Amino acid sequence: MKSILEQVFNTFLKDVCKELNITTGVILSKTREQPYVTIRHFLMHAAVTHFQLTLTFTGKIFNMHHASVIHARDKVSKVINKRELTFSEKIYIEAINSALSRVRLN
Repeated sequence: MKSILEQVFNTFLKDVCKELNITTGVILSKTREQPYVTIRHFLMHAAVTHFQLTLTFTGKIFNMHHASVIHARDKVSKVINKRELTFSEKIYIEAINSALSRVRLN
């Protein structure tokens, strides 16, 4: 049985993918095609920073090792904090923020 937090994150994930017009399957797959890798990194960052999911648990959701989650979290943090965002990165952040605004975390 899935935890409430996992259910909420899965709803969030589906919402973001719907907004970006992509499938959750491609995001949860092992594809290394751009822009899917970047979107996956932004979603892993959101899982750890906004949902406070553990690195290991986030890795299980995305079928990745926890070290890959650390890499994604750190990479996105640098993108957000250190330079101007590309148009695509702005779109990803807007989609994530939009989905976050519809999610209630208690």
